[in-house]
Amino acid sequence: MATPNPFRPTFGSVPHTLAGRDEVLARISATFGLIEGDPDATAVVIGHRGTGKTVLLNKAVLAARERRWAAVSVSATDGPLEEAVIEAVAASQIARSRGPRIGQLTGIQALGFGLSWSPPPHGSNPSLRYILTDFADQAARSGVGMLIALDEMQHLSRGEARRFASALQHVIRNEGHSVVFLGAGLSVIETTILSDPGMTFFGRCARIPIGPLDDAEARRAIREPLRDAGIRIEAAALDEAVAAARGYPFMLQQVGYQTWRSTSDWSSPVTVATVRAGISLAQEAMVNQVLKPDWARLSPLEHRALVAMSHDDGPTRTSDLRARLRMTSGTWATYRRRLIDAGVIVAPHRGWIDFAHAPMRSWVRTVALDSPEEIDTHYERPPNLRDRIADALEIDRRASYASIGRAVGAHRSYVRQIALVERLAR
Repeated sequence: MATPNPFRPTFGSVPHTLAGRDEVLARISATFGLIEGDPDATAVVIGHRGTGKTVLLNKAVLAARERRWAAVSVSATDGPLEEAVIEAVAASQIARSRGPRIGQLTGIQALGFGLSWSPPPHGSNPSLRYILTDFADQAARSGVGMLIALDEMQHLSRGEARRFASALQHVIRNEGHSVVFLGAGLSVIETTILSDPGMTFFGRCARIPIGPLDDAEARRAIREPLRDAGIRIEAAALDEAVAAARGYPFMLQQVGYQTWRSTSDWSSPVTVATVRAGISLAQEAMVNQVLKPDWARLSPLEHRALVAMSHDDGPTRTSDLRARLRMTSGTWATYRRRLIDAGVIVAPHRGWIDFAHAPMRSWVRTVALDSPEEIDTHYERPPNLRDRIADALEIDRRASYASIGRAVGAHRSYVRQIALVERLAR
């Protein structure tokens, strides 16, 4: 078929149908109109891998450039942050010079990383603060603002994050500047960069949480690109595609892309068999592009927890998992938080956890069978009094503190204290 595949399963590529993000996009776009007093003028998009954080940043950059704003987009994985930002500013200057010129870029040789700048009043090499200030000044003289987009914030070192925050905060405080900052990262940044007392700038940023799409929007993400290409899909086939993706935009694009490639008869609606073939290929791609890199970043004990979870065919009760691992409630709370922050598991209900991505369960089972040496089998002490109380609270949430205390041999005040700690840990 001559029509190109409308699905784009590459990280950061804006899909044909950006489903389920209208409200977030409207919220971001509004910042380009009224900057002063808008809390979203400095904001961070937070979500698991595959939820579309980079796509939203790219859409924001496109929206800014449509308004002739000076827009700079960098990732914390691009190398040293200061160099990446300065190079991105230079690239933006060059791009804007093709239209109404702003800026004082004078060459592309000095500084050791590909550009030179009009010298600052003091010192030979411009600092990040000077570069951003100068860039914002030029934008202001042209009657526009400046957008700084920073992706993959979880990869920032503490030092470079603090230097970046200090420089950008100085620029934003200048009353003559219209500056928007939009960052993105995994949820782990909530307990690192965003809560660091040395980086109050990031701590004050608005949070824009994004998660999986609901079923209606997921159906739209698959159905509309096919419809616009003149292709129909059976209702049952669409249901299978949606179920396999579990609302993750990246997986939806993978399923759509691979289903398109698996389709041979364009005169008939896409069938369940074709979608299943596409799902199989999409899951393989998901393993290679997401699950294996995630696994490599985890510790042996985190591997062991995931293997224990894989014994279940659906969500896992946390009390059952702790029993399998012989893990204390306090230790489990730590590992649970780490696995959620890594985007590997989710907590669909109180007291339950599940794999964030459907293919991971079967893949982890395969790893455990094929490479048992990767799984740490050593562990720690048996449950103590606190763990027995936590288990009792989990099993019967209506039981009184006094009855639990009698059952485990503890005073009800201590049971109440453990109950409070368990609620906070969740």
